[in-house]
Amino acid sequence: MPNMPRTREVAESLVQRLRLLAQPQRLMVLACLLDGEKSVGQIESETGIGQPTLSQQLAELRRAEIVITRKEARQVIYSIKDSMEEMRVRLICAVCDPDFDMERLAGLVRRGTAAPAPAPVKDEPAACFARIYMES
Repeated sequence: MPNMPRTREVAESLVQRLRLLAQPQRLMVLACLLDGEKSVGQIESETGIGQPTLSQQLAELRRAEIVITRKEARQVIYSIKDSMEEMRVRLICAVCDPDFDMERLAGLVRRGTAAPAPAPVKDEPAACFARIYMES
């Protein structure tokens, strides 16, 4: 499985990332951005985090390349960088949810996959490595 902490360097990098995401206000900001891009004012009103603190936390998230920005007139609009970062935030929130299916997650982690393995297809050659499905 990639990025498993088997060396000190990998472990320190992972711990640094976890520390970054474990800060309550940053996690609130990221949870807010799961709904889509937002201006600083929108994030402030949805999270209740005051402007100076919010600016600090957004700067940390930018430095860590978890969020990206764009300008719209005089406003700065924030969004989560990509689907992988979004998935990390959702996973952190999900594993703390008492209704989350931990057994399913454990099975995926044990297999080292992000999705269930595809079912075998009958009467196909063993060397069929990829299949492309196109919708009409």
